[in-house]
Amino acid sequence: SMPFPADDSAERMYAGQCAALNLEAVPQYRFAADDGRAWRADFAFLAARVLVEIDGGIWTRGAHGRPTDIVRNMRKQNHAARMGWRTLRFSPEDVRSGLALEETCAALRWRFK
Repeated sequence: SMPFPADDSAERMYAGQCAALNLEAVPQYRFAADDGRAWRADFAFLAARVLVEIDGGIWTRGAHGRPTDIVRNMRKQNHAARMGWRTLRFSPEDVRSGLALEETCAALRWRFK
């Protein structure tokens, strides 16, 4: 089974959407392991150097809504940018509506031209 937390249905759905299009989304990717950081992105598209984060709990003050977590995510995303990664961030609703997949495809096409 995929390495997702039990309640992350949006992540599972996104993984399924990507698989249906044969997009190689690597889940829970440690993008900064070489720098000794334990940071993970929800998904990585390695060839394109694109990271995807599904930000749950925005409105419910979950993990992505608390100030300390917002600051940590800012530092994580800045570090990724410094390493040459682009980060796409989506809400669970973006996944359900298909917007996340559409934006991902647009970003990957741009990179693979």
